[in-house]
Amino acid sequence: SMDWWDNAPKEITRILEYIKKCEEEKKTKREQELREAEEAEQKRVLLASAGGEGSADSGLSDGDPEKTGLSDDDLINKGLAAGGLADVDAQASGEDAEKLAENGSLSDDQESSADETAEEEGHDPSEESQEQKHYRARAKVYMPCALPVTASDGKEFLTTFAEKQEVCDRMNTIIAAEAPISERVLFRRIVQSFGVSRITPRIQEGLKQIAASPRVAASRSEYADNVVYWRSDQNPHEYYGMRANGEDEAKRDIQDVPVWEEVNAILYILQEQISLPGTDLAREAARFLGFARLNTNAHRAFVIAIQYASINDLVKESGNGWVLTEKGRERAKLVSEEVVMVEV
Repeated sequence: SMDWWDNAPKEITRILEYIKKCEEEKKTKREQELREAEEAEQKRVLLASAGGEGSADSGLSDGDPEKTGLSDDDLINKGLAAGGLADVDAQASGEDAEKLAENGSLSDDQESSADETAEEEGHDPSEESQEQKHYRARAKVYMPCALPVTASDGKEFLTTFAEKQEVCDRMNTIIAAEAPISERVLFRRIVQSFGVSRITPRIQEGLKQIAASPRVAASRSEYADNVVYWRSDQNPHEYYGMRANGEDEAKRDIQDVPVWEEVNAILYILQEQISLPGTDLAREAARFLGFARLNTNAHRAFVIAIQYASINDLVKESGNGWVLTEKGRERAKLVSEEVVMVEV
């Protein structure tokens, strides 16, 4: 049945409720059998007293130990046999419930049996499959640009790269794919594609000159010592995207995330949470961008982002937390359009 895949929690709840119902019915039946056994025992004792012990005409019932060969305890236990079995069944049902709670699913036999039982009770299991699946919001994953690697040593790269159109071409390729991109990441991608592992001050200065030349189609902005390169068709004040860390190469250091992406994450979180204190807001925004822990660097980055948002009238302090301004709410709506929904 697809119900377990579509809405497992609801199916689990339904099965647990059915098990509970069965246990209550068995408990009621067991209590009735106990009462009948007690009444039978009382009747046997009264008849035995009236007729005399061991008398052939005593009028003892079929439950007389002398006729049945059973002791009083045997008779009582016999009367409880059905209840005992019910208790075992109830215990088994309880164990199933525990396994169900631990595993979050039932075996194929249990699932089939549950569906058949539900159908007998007039419940159509297919009804749950028509319900909407569960989704959660997530920022788009950051995707790095893949470049060919050309073997070179640092000295050769330093003396010749400024004259190579290939360096400009690779820089344009990276910016087109990854902008907005921090200067540190951009330059690192360039030198690594030429087989150079370390950026010296001279290489850094040479790459800055190339990035500023007309051969590179990019604009440059800076905030809080974070230099970022943009495509020519991008405007920092109209950028509503944000990208979360992925796996391996699709990860960025928090220092390499443009402040504009961090601001957009803050606006989205406040749109969902209404109001949050600064540290909680920084933690939730960091988590949304794929940073599991709010370490010192992450905390500092988001404090700067909150400051930027406040200076630009996107957020304001209210009571014990930060909230969106009217301008921030309008921008948050545009940011939400960049969020993707993933099935959980």
